[in-house]
Amino acid sequence: MKFANVLLSVSRAILLILTIQGCCTRHFTIQSDPRESMVIMGINSGLPGYSGEVCGLTPLNKTVTFLGKNDQYYFTVMKRGYQSDTIYCSKDSETNIHFNLVNIDSSFSNVTDDHKLQLADFYLLPVNTEVILHKGVGNLDKYVKSEELSREVTDSLDKMLESTIFPGKLHYISEDSFADTCNWKNHSDSIKSLLLALRPQLLPYYMKQPSIAEHDLKALSSATGHENLLEYKNFGTQYFVYIWCKSIKPTAGRVVGNIAAGIGSAVVQGYETAAYGVPVTVYDPQAFALDYSTLWMMFVFEKESGSVVKIKQYTMPFEITNPENLKKFASDLINIPQFINSQNDEI
Repeated sequence: MKFANVLLSVSRAILLILTIQGCCTRHFTIQSDPRESMVIMGINSGLPGYSGEVCGLTPLNKTVTFLGKNDQYYFTVMKRGYQSDTIYCSKDSETNIHFNLVNIDSSFSNVTDDHKLQLADFYLLPVNTEVILHKGVGNLDKYVKSEELSREVTDSLDKMLESTIFPGKLHYISEDSFADTCNWKNHSDSIKSLLLALRPQLLPYYMKQPSIAEHDLKALSSATGHENLLEYKNFGTQYFVYIWCKSIKPTAGRVVGNIAAGIGSAVVQGYETAAYGVPVTVYDPQAFALDYSTLWMMFVFEKESGSVVKIKQYTMPFEITNPENLKKFASDLINIPQFINSQNDEI
């Protein structure tokens, strides 16, 4: 038994030495022409949506740790109106990196006119709500979308907003404003696939300003021609507001199972401490935490061009299948113009 423990310790020491030998740190200086271009760093090739770490604007310094001799990172630099560029780096690469971006259209602007938004009218679209059930006990869990609860919450929220939002600076486009529900769902799914691929902090730096597909925009515009809205149009700058919402609800089985498992784990640890002096079983209290939360993202895009001009993200410490919680969420949505023009990203 002692020999086995010694052998295990030696093996771990050798593995640690090999790991340390393969590690090294490099300090990169990244510059670009033009300056103030956004830098993204990642391990794999940049995908549409730019999924790496957002490092900041050029010029900047970035420290990178290479864990093995074959480790490779990439730096992607992007700026509105310029072709993005990517350079791959290993621990042997030159640490001074300079990007020369190719101009494709100098007319592109990366500045959102906040004054324009303050004077605008907004058309809130039906909220795309997803209720996710958190099942299982402890770490043996999984998340499953409930189509039934998602539909129920979406319908309830649609009725609440339709009855409480009176045309002014904010108009509500209910599902009834579209030719049929399936028609809205198809367009909503199409719009969601584009918008959820965007990252809020990168919005001013994408090569071209992201825009809603023309066929989706036409469908939305036709819905705003609904008779009860025409009377209130100011014919100024107008924007659509699309909201995607994901709410987490633990199942009854998870609630009961976690309580029982949490008590049982504590009892086992107490027994092991009494018997062996220390607890033998690993106990992670976080594994038994119950997640009641809601994430919602707001996307604002121009009614005429479909250009996405603002993205904001918020979280709420409750799930919205509860009717009272759903009313709280609806009351927040009524104040959408204030959310759009606020510098605060917290509710």
